[in-house]
Amino acid sequence: MRGGDVNRLIELGSEPSSVVISQSKDGGTNALLRNPPDIISPRFGRDSFKRHSEAALIKEARIKVYRSKGLSLDIDEPKDLMAPLDVESQARFHILLKDLRLDDRLREG
Repeated sequence: MRGGDVNRLIELGSEPSSVVISQSKDGGTNALLRNPPDIISPRFGRDSFKRHSEAALIKEARIKVYRSKGLSLDIDEPKDLMAPLDVESQARFHILLKDLRLDDRLREG
């Protein structure tokens, strides 16, 4: 996630009674902005994106879906760290993973 993602989430959720959701590739939720914060409870685990959306509908909140390449990446398991390594990038995270030789370590283990 980059600063621009955070700014965009805040912008989208600035209206009262709003829920901004960013979906992960596996159907989970990687970002959730609630305005007000107690409009819905956070959901965790499988299909949380769908469950957040359903909860927001029940509360008649404005639902906004924010899609971002950076926010769609979900790192739940060691194998998930391989995805950023497959894309050539100058991002600090990518450089750190390369410097740590994490790709070699994950492939070995």
